[in-house]
Amino acid sequence: MFDIGLFNLLKFNVPQAQSGGIAFDADKLIQYLAALKTDYTPITRIEFLYPDGSVAYRLDDNVLQAGSAINVAQQVTGARRTGTLVLDNWRQIYNLHPDQIWFGQQIRVSKGLYLPDGSEYVIQQGTFYISNPQQAFAPTERTNTISLIDKWAYLDGTLFGYVPGTYILNVGDNLFTAAKGILTTDRGNGTAIDATPPMFSSEYIGLQYAVDAVNYNYLDCPYTAKKKGAYADVMSEIATMLVGSVWYDASGRMRITRLNSVDDTLKPVLWNFDADDLDRELVRVNIVQHPEKVYNHVVVTGGVLNGRVAKGEAYIEDPRSALSVSRIGRKTAPLDEQSKYFADAHCQERAEYLLKQYSRMAEEATIECSPMFHLQEDCLVTVIRKDLDGMRAPYLINGWSLPLTNTGTMTINAVKLAVPTAV
Repeated sequence: MFDIGLFNLLKFNVPQAQSGGIAFDADKLIQYLAALKTDYTPITRIEFLYPDGSVAYRLDDNVLQAGSAINVAQQVTGARRTGTLVLDNWRQIYNLHPDQIWFGQQIRVSKGLYLPDGSEYVIQQGTFYISNPQQAFAPTERTNTISLIDKWAYLDGTLFGYVPGTYILNVGDNLFTAAKGILTTDRGNGTAIDATPPMFSSEYIGLQYAVDAVNYNYLDCPYTAKKKGAYADVMSEIATMLVGSVWYDASGRMRITRLNSVDDTLKPVLWNFDADDLDRELVRVNIVQHPEKVYNHVVVTGGVLNGRVAKGEAYIEDPRSALSVSRIGRKTAPLDEQSKYFADAHCQERAEYLLKQYSRMAEEATIECSPMFHLQEDCLVTVIRKDLDGMRAPYLINGWSLPLTNTGTMTINAVKLAVPTAV
């Protein structure tokens, strides 16, 4: 069902106790996972926040109408979480107004369930800004539909605006310090763009690469970059320099991580489905093959320095893989040109990442199941399939759609890893 031993590897926040404390309780987790296989009573928390992240007030879930949902889509850099709240507005308290719902309002969404002992087990699903409120008036209804987008919207110009001039990253600047500086930028009213401290991967500490036999630190800006436009453009440039990913997690905290930090097969398995024994949690699995999207050989070229072009190359050679060169021949992806990479290490790291992306495209699965609240993008679910001789096929989660009302099923979008694992 779920490997509790791998729970501490998850990159998202730990489950929240609604009493205010945040702690990991293995016994509660086991009860929660068992409850998912029963007719549990769900919990939805919609919390309106002050700029510092503290709770201003909380909505009762009985004001949520059909169509309310959270959607997650894996992105290397950018917004991953969006959502929709459809609110019963007969009392006219959820209008677009400075004293009710207004520009810059943050909303935290959490989902969970009641455990058998009556206690609550709730997991945060995202921290969002409101966008495009829509009011509907009819003889039988008064609703306000609010679009939600994660905190990236305050960086990409969608809600906050753009850099007032040119933002300059100088050679040797510490990239983590630069990223923190952007988040703490005053919005002109005494509040920062993002008051939540970011979390940056410790893998970069002390990590080096070589150019012409000279070692450089990953965290030192390798070239002068002048960016006009949105703060997100600067963040994307930093991610490019680090060969990394920048995004917001379910707790509303910015993350910068390396692209190839964990082997796919070592990522946590969050649920095991059996496609031939449909029970309460599994409704349907749709599988689509995409041989036209698959490549098993990737070449990345960088910039030219002292007459030499930086280069990286990766291909699938594992004979266990159905996509290996020995089985289907070499299928080379379109050349990936990165003119700002002058180190072979950078090109190689990107080539290996792209190879994983292309190999995952062979098979996509859409899994319809009862709502689960502990899922995390870039982790695994497995499906036992008799057409694979009873093997447990691992699927990497790309995203999902989760209803916020107390009815309906959720949909998980995933891609199959090239090498199945034994049950």
